[in-house]
Amino acid sequence: PANNHAPNPGFEQPNPQGAGPRGWVGSHWAGPAATYSWVTHTVHSGSRAVRIANASDATRSRWRAPVVAVQAGQTYRYGVHIRGAQIAGTARVTGQIRDFSAVASRFSLAPEPVA
Repeated sequence: PANNHAPNPGFEQPNPQGAGPRGWVGSHWAGPAATYSWVTHTVHSGSRAVRIANASDATRSRWRAPVVAVQAGQTYRYGVHIRGAQIAGTARVTGQIRDFSAVASRFSLAPEPVA
């Protein structure tokens, strides 16, 4: 399908509190808490971006969006733009596809540097 299924894909629309992007939540699951920011600098396009500043190399953090419904038999394209600075260790983008019968497929995207 040609339309974008991601909620607020450019992070442009504010949440009800005006403190972050609508439909996205910063969370971490290991290590010290990270700092999550909704910024107007170092954007790819538009006027907003999201940022994660990890407290340590042990921090595992993410910006998370709600579940997006898809249709079986359709092809979907997943893409992001990432800018990294002062990265120690590994930075990666992952996704998860679930069929809600307790089966989950996880995938990672290999970085493709932009020339």
